[in-house]
Amino acid sequence: MEMIGIQKRNLILLISFLVLVPFFAYLFVPFLNNPDTYYFFFASCGNGSISDQPFLAQLFFGLIPCSEFLYKLIPFVLLFASTLIVWKTSQLLYKKYAFIAPIALFLTPAWVLMYSKFENDTFAYFTLILTLYFFVKTKAENFESQYWANVLLTILFLVISGLFWTGSFYFLIGLATASIPILIFGSISILVGIVNPMLIFDNLLSFLVFTDVTENAPIIGFIILFWLLFTLVKLNNKLKWPTITFVIISLFNVKLGWFAVPLLALSFPNLIDYIKEKKGEQMSKKFVQFFIIGAIITTIVSATIIIIHPFPTYEMMDGANDLVELSNKENLPIFNDWQYGYFIKYFGGTPSNIGQPADFIYSKNSVVLTIKTPEKMEGCKEIKNYYETIDNNFMRLWYC
Repeated sequence: MEMIGIQKRNLILLISFLVLVPFFAYLFVPFLNNPDTYYFFFASCGNGSISDQPFLAQLFFGLIPCSEFLYKLIPFVLLFASTLIVWKTSQLLYKKYAFIAPIALFLTPAWVLMYSKFENDTFAYFTLILTLYFFVKTKAENFESQYWANVLLTILFLVISGLFWTGSFYFLIGLATASIPILIFGSISILVGIVNPMLIFDNLLSFLVFTDVTENAPIIGFIILFWLLFTLVKLNNKLKWPTITFVIISLFNVKLGWFAVPLLALSFPNLIDYIKEKKGEQMSKKFVQFFIIGAIITTIVSATIIIIHPFPTYEMMDGANDLVELSNKENLPIFNDWQYGYFIKYFGGTPSNIGQPADFIYSKNSVVLTIKTPEKMEGCKEIKNYYETIDNNFMRLWYC
């Protein structure tokens, strides 16, 4: 027993519960989550190209069968495996409270929701967790004789992650704040032109350009770290600077805020030990119980979000389906806001805009799905309206 009667078997059962609840919730949703998931799904189905993606991403998504079930299952298998690796990583740092780190991951909905989509960075999340494991081994005293072997493995998995998702370089930046070899490797990567430093800043500040892309939004990435921010009170000294770096990055970009999640979770055992030292054994037990209950509640909230408010929403998918049916019935071309492009393609239509923010000019004798205001749709007949946007517009289906 480690604490409050948690055994290895019980911990695995708890982790399984925390993963399976949102997974089964996802199975109830009749479509896939996140627009970018469709981009890779079409490639697996032979109906799209991902030639602009890194090598390993092209390879793996080319091998994955065209199956919506697999596109829901594989991310949660990676979520389960990543959680177990965080537990093994925590055991390298702590003796008594290591079990709390994998539970702490679920104190933010981001841990589940970022794995509920399936794109190239989903594979990278898993390999970056492996990177973190070997990086922590370089910091653990029991592995001093294997230091350089673990440095090389850390670099190897950083490279593998980069061959899935170029955003992995931000993880390298964080680790470089606490490792001279990683800093040298990162510097060489920039000097020889493997990584363009301007692209790093452009992506970090992409919210200034792509204002309509939610995953690029600033500040929110910090907010969704949620209860994990408790650990800022007592960060693990071996992971202090990487953690602070990732928390700062989370202020600039929601998607990149994921990097902070496993690092903050790995400081939770340190926080519990600090509470025990200051307030005693009983208070530390109460905090452990509080965080376990919090993880369960947050996971149930995540599952609820997946069912009740998926992205795309049910209304978005209804609108895309109605648009394609009307287009086929009237034999008319489609015009659409870029946000709906992948969903229109999913139902067999040919969207005018897809994937990237872009405007369009509709033509006569067409069908249109847009949030443009009625005064901008002159000569068109409104067929149906759907959800209301935050700026008081509606997604509408038009016959022009």
